[in-house]
Amino acid sequence: MGGSQSSTTTDVSPPDVGHDGVDELARSFGGSQSQGVQNLLGSSRQRVTEEHTGETTTSSLLTMPPEILVHIICLLPLFDITTLQLVDRHLQNIIQTSIDVRYHIALISSSMTDNPADPTPLVQRLQKLEEREAAWRAVKPRFRKVINVPNHGSRYQLLAGYLFLGDFERKVVHFLKLPSREEEEVRWRNIMVAEAVVEFCPLVEYDLIAIMTTFVSLYSASFSSFIKLTSNFYELLRTPRIQNGTTEYCFEVALYQLSTGQPHPLAKEHRMFVTTSTMENPTVYIRIVGELLVPIFSFGDTDEEDLIFIFNWMTGELNANWATDHGSCATCLFLSEDLLMIPSKTTHSLNIFKVTSGKLSTPPKPLLTLKLPRLARGQTLRYIFPRIKPDPLTSPPLPTFAVPLPGDPDHGQPESKSPPGKSFYANEAEAISVMQLIIEGRWGNAIITFVWQIEAVRDLARRYYAKIQEGGVMNKTGVLEYCNWGPPVTRWFSTTNYANAWVAASWGQRFVQFKHGRHGVPLLVMDFNPERVREWQRNSKQGEKGNGLGQWCVTLPEDLDALGMFSEPVEGELPYVATATQEIYKFDGLMMDDERLLGVKDNPQSGGIASIEVLYFG
Repeated sequence: MGGSQSSTTTDVSPPDVGHDGVDELARSFGGSQSQGVQNLLGSSRQRVTEEHTGETTTSSLLTMPPEILVHIICLLPLFDITTLQLVDRHLQNIIQTSIDVRYHIALISSSMTDNPADPTPLVQRLQKLEEREAAWRAVKPRFRKVINVPNHGSRYQLLAGYLFLGDFERKVVHFLKLPSREEEEVRWRNIMVAEAVVEFCPLVEYDLIAIMTTFVSLYSASFSSFIKLTSNFYELLRTPRIQNGTTEYCFEVALYQLSTGQPHPLAKEHRMFVTTSTMENPTVYIRIVGELLVPIFSFGDTDEEDLIFIFNWMTGELNANWATDHGSCATCLFLSEDLLMIPSKTTHSLNIFKVTSGKLSTPPKPLLTLKLPRLARGQTLRYIFPRIKPDPLTSPPLPTFAVPLPGDPDHGQPESKSPPGKSFYANEAEAISVMQLIIEGRWGNAIITFVWQIEAVRDLARRYYAKIQEGGVMNKTGVLEYCNWGPPVTRWFSTTNYANAWVAASWGQRFVQFKHGRHGVPLLVMDFNPERVREWQRNSKQGEKGNGLGQWCVTLPEDLDALGMFSEPVEGELPYVATATQEIYKFDGLMMDDERLLGVKDNPQSGGIASIEVLYFG
């Protein structure tokens, strides 16, 4: 995963939408000053000129009180702050000595967002952030801690400092709060349900976990769709229904409060009927953002079509549902609270839908379709799975609850949208998405992983939607071939020989990978933060050859060599800085969240996890 000679890069900006509503996604890696800072710099440059000519006129900017200057500087992007330092010594001194400005610069540089509800003094927040970034850049954890894992199955979720695991009996969801201090005690908790668990999706920020369960059904979906599902009717549904030797199963979502294990107080209906099927254990995927809950069903080897539902989990209302081609989709992700992306295996595309919290009169059609690179003849896309963490935040924020459970230090304290006790958290607007493809060909299966920039794709979809609203495009789904949207905002890797069983390997703008190795291997962390790339280019004289400390930078386009699996060039230009650990690790899998890496060790007897090792960075 290397590169060659480096080149200058900065943020990528969204393309202009042409007269048809869609234009080629052009990217220019170059920055510009904001109009506001140009005005400020104008007065300062005037003062510099006056100093050189011997005149004594004073700039209005530089006569402002220091606290006003600090406030203004903290509203500027990093490029402009860097420029200001070159203009005037007084401004340079303020920027280098003000704790407020230094913290602002540190937040931008690390793509983090401040938590205004945190009472920690600013100087301590700055110190925590600097220590965290130093640990991540060197990939040297500040402490390590091994946690034994109860018997569990294949389902898991990792988010906001909590790890959730299913079990083989499919009756319990286990979870724990991951440690942020070496001496912190960890304790597994669980939520028990009466029916078989098919899938679950927690939303820690709102003290919520949605659990999809299944049981043998009495009535068909066509009948139950006309019935308000009261608790009495649910008892009828649990009576076995067997016709022509085929059992029919009912699927429902139960909404629990994590801190109590009781029905969630914001949910009008604790349980929501979803659908029925003759298949007891289909592939089910659930995502929640804001008021929207989206389950997707894929029914494997049966002839049943894939099903997509959009619920308002607060009201219990079904906003929309529709069927797609069998085996076409099994996952989804939210680009924002109003943009839902559903990948399709059959059309080799990423379909973006405009959604709302209200009821839709007709099933939605894709707003925009982004095509993946065309496969070569004889190749089949068998699997496609996207990940984006952290999830988009809702606006305006929903009411929140005290997530920590009894016995936790923060139990009972009101919570902001960021997790308890956090001074800052990853900026979800600047996150990357990591998408894994499994392609079947004449030489067997190959695993391809590509990273793409969420903000660029989100802005592209919003520009197209704005064009529709203006009347420039009528009832038309925009379709972009990969060559017209992908190269500037993606980076592709062949990862067949890497550990790919655990897909929770990214958070914010970082992505971690490691190769299979019987005797242990180094971990590789890739940082796609453009500020990190610029810093490397300013400070490193080695370019992309590396600095001798297991670090290198990749900025030039790379063409994925995938053994002829694609019929067109697959180039990616998204720049990143890579760091390989000096230490060797022996893990069977790896997961990542905002503050830590989790090394997974398997239990060969049970097929589950024996333990996880927390590598904490901050």
